[in-house]
Parts: sequence; C-alpha cells; structure tokens
Amino acid sequence: MADQGQPVNVILEFSPIQTDEELKSNSRMVLGYLSARYESDADLTVTIYFKRDDDMDWENTDPIILSAQEGRYFGKLPLSLSVIDYYVTVESSPVENFWISSLKVLMKTLPAGKFG
Repeated sequence: MADQGQPVNVILEFSPIQTDEELKSNSRMVLGYLSARYESDADLTVTIYFKRDDDMDWENTDPIILSAQEGRYFGKLPLSLSVIDYYVTVESSPVENFWISSLKVLMKTLPAGKFG
C-alpha cells in the first residue's frame, strides 16, 4: 500500500439529531455545551449545523477549535441556540494519529410557543 503511514485529512459528519415530528410545533432543543475527549496530531475543528424551524435553511456555529495539545474540551455554545434539528462535523488537517473517545453536545428540551 503506497499510502500506508501517510497523514490523512479527517472529515467526520455525524447523523442529525431531530425533534420528533409531532413535537416540532411546541418543543425545542436548547444546545448548551460541547464536551470532547480526543487525541490528535493536529488541531480539530468542530462545527454544529442546525435548523431553528422547518422552513429555514441549515445554519452553523462558528468553528470551534479543539487544541491537539489539550486532549479534552468543554465549552459553552452561543446563547439561545434553540433548534429543532442539528448535526456535528469534525475536521482536521492531515494527521497520523487520531482518536475521539467522546464528543457530546449537552442540551435540554424545552416547550416552545404560547405556553413555553
């Protein structure tokens, strides 16, 4: 194999987390924090894509940089990130060593609308 032992770019796209169709009219997920444990030769870039409403296009947070030297991250996401759907991507420049033991978006579900 000619490319064995060569650094590669990492691009991970995780499956969307979606509010149940029956709850979309009166419930929202409020994204609060990003938590991660990882090992990498290069810094990682995490971006969270989200929809606030069915009629809206996908929006995204500013890229969150996870330092290769740290190995763990815990940070607050932008205030009032109230969404119905979201997914996460992780990217890096070429790496030889890459491992993620956990990557979590901490959130809570709240009622929305007239009674929320």
